[in-house]
Amino acid sequence: MSFELYFFRPKSAPLSDDTINAYLDAKIPLPPGQTPQDGAWHYGNIHTGVYFSLYRNHASEKMHQDYIGFSDTGIMMELNYVRPDFFGREAFIFVKQMTDELGLYINDPRGIIDYPVPCNSTLLFEGWQQMNRKASLHFFDVHATTYLAPELSDKLWGFNVTRPLLQAELGSAYYVPQIMLFKDLHTHEPIRLAAWLAPNAAVFPQVDYVIVNRRVKNWLGAVKEETGIISYDQLIMILGDFLTRVNGTDAYVLLPQYAPDVARLIEKIPLDTAFNTRMVLANMSQVSNYKPL
Repeated sequence: MSFELYFFRPKSAPLSDDTINAYLDAKIPLPPGQTPQDGAWHYGNIHTGVYFSLYRNHASEKMHQDYIGFSDTGIMMELNYVRPDFFGREAFIFVKQMTDELGLYINDPRGIIDYPVPCNSTLLFEGWQQMNRKASLHFFDVHATTYLAPELSDKLWGFNVTRPLLQAELGSAYYVPQIMLFKDLHTHEPIRLAAWLAPNAAVFPQVDYVIVNRRVKNWLGAVKEETGIISYDQLIMILGDFLTRVNGTDAYVLLPQYAPDVARLIEKIPLDTAFNTRMVLANMSQVSNYKPL
């Protein structure tokens, strides 16, 4: 079950198929190890988890109508329903950029305007969101769905989508983690996690738990690696004197000069090392911003 969108070019400004293909090849590069698929581009953002596809040779369902002054590019976009709303937010940002840069027009077969029009990402999102809500509610009990409140979902996406920029701004001395979404194996409740390689300098976005990887010594003096989780609030309280707020966010940053002091603290922090028996990484196809009353 998916949303479909078609792309048109004005006859007054001819645009070749090769130009469109080259644009999509550059904007949606093939992941390493994958074989090219003729006439198909599969967008996937490793930072946010958002994905959608574009296909060539999919003429509009309404091509029997005479769209005077336009020709069909044969490109169709496919975006699934029953996804977090940020899938639509990110997808239509891409569509807006694509149509602006190539001078294309769009036609939404389910829309109220039966004619190619300039892209309005806000209207596209609102139309997709309405259908996404209906589909999400309908299938909520069919799948083992994890409900993620819209405000938490938007904050998760907002941090992850800008994470590469923050990493570039801070530099290689810091680690800016992705916010990962897990779910409880029994209740399907969402659990937000971020990773930290202790005691290195890092950013701590607001989550439920932090996955800490640290080195500890046993009673014989041997060093081993240990991984476990600790609640975000507890970790922030323990590291409080060494943390600084990141401007414009609710995240904290641990500065490199404090790493030696933190190293002395970190071995005493209690970690839950059996967390992976209770939770797993959430599948975005089973995450919803809507649930039945």
